[in-house]
Amino acid sequence: MDLGQKEESRLNKFLSNPSRALWTLALPIMAGMGIQTLYNIVDMIFIGQLGGEAIAGIAFNMPLFFLALGLTMGLGVGVTASIARFIGKNDKSGADNSAEHAIAIAFFISLLLFIVIITFGKKMLFIFGASGSIDNPKSILSLAWDYLRVLSIGIPFMVFSGFFRSILAGEG
Repeated sequence: MDLGQKEESRLNKFLSNPSRALWTLALPIMAGMGIQTLYNIVDMIFIGQLGGEAIAGIAFNMPLFFLALGLTMGLGVGVTASIARFIGKNDKSGADNSAEHAIAIAFFISLLLFIVIITFGKKMLFIFGASGSIDNPKSILSLAWDYLRVLSIGIPFMVFSGFFRSILAGEG
């Protein structure tokens, strides 16, 4: 079965029962979001044991985290569309080229976000309203900065996983 026949078969399956096809697509996404939400709840339960200042420190990091997540997801949609378009035209080299560029963009974004966070993170947290001194380990600013440093290590993994997911989604 060549690529055209395989795509035609998948299209026929979708058209014959769109409700089932949509649920087939939606359930893994819903499960992933549910697991992420459960992870966040358990995270807050453990952090809540450290006190309100610790929760506040994490809360000040959320705008930066969601900025990175939004940037990754937004560009990922473009990656998915680009690769899917090339595959739809049976242009494997174009799809491969898009995937290679996506990985390069993911590397650049990861590096850029890491540098910006490490360089300007304390100032951004202070601008967001985190109070206290960075020298006082119990201050909200110090707790927020400690968490942001750890979070910045995970940013490249988040960016690359988002881009790899987009590449796979574009390939169908």
